[in-house]
Amino acid sequence: MKDDILISIVVPSYNHSKYIKECIDSIFNQSYKNFELFVIDDASTDDSVEIIKKLKMTYNFKLIEKKNNKGISHSLNLGFRDLAKGDYLTFCASDDYWHKDKLKEQVKFLTNNQEYSMVFCKTFAVDYSSKILKKITDNINYGLKGGNIFKEIILQKFHPPVSYMFESKIFNKIGYYDENIWAEDFDMNLKISENHKIGFINKFLCYYRINNHSKKNLGFKTIFSHKKSIEKY
Repeated sequence: MKDDILISIVVPSYNHSKYIKECIDSIFNQSYKNFELFVIDDASTDDSVEIIKKLKMTYNFKLIEKKNNKGISHSLNLGFRDLAKGDYLTFCASDDYWHKDKLKEQVKFLTNNQEYSMVFCKTFAVDYSSKILKKITDNINYGLKGGNIFKEIILQKFHPPVSYMFESKIFNKIGYYDENIWAEDFDMNLKISENHKIGFINKFLCYYRINNHSKKNLGFKTIFSHKKSIEKY
């Protein structure tokens, strides 16, 4: 595997002052080192920005502070479309974090399997204290596979977005995130899998935060967003 492939990483940050350090630490502890990081804060109202600025004193990354909250899709588009220079693109929500080999394993897969435009992996579900939630972990990883998986995705097989990596050129083909869609990950998965293969690495390489205060808890807003995406097809 070449180590000269540049990866562009976006951390969309919003009100995760309790978790942002763990997120950024996990990125800079990666075994694969050739990456650029953009932390895009979406007008947080807690002390996230102050913590991020302290982390900048240790690590080399770019912080973008948005004056108005515009949502995660806007942050991802800003990072991937307007800032990123990498061959591969990935992101980590500011309350999630990665295993040290996440980048290495995914770069290796995409380099060796160039017919794939995206790759994901198994993911641990963790609580507010980073304790692994076994039942939820087993549920979100049940039956995962790669290949031509549009049918599996539209039937609501859940793939936590913390685990994704993309070829940058895929967005030139299909466009970027729909900023009018609440569940941006499901919508993008459908756009990619409609005509492109998605790879799967059968290893636990990511940690997906689930807690009582997280917007990740399924609600009507997410359900209607999924319905809106499905109706496109």
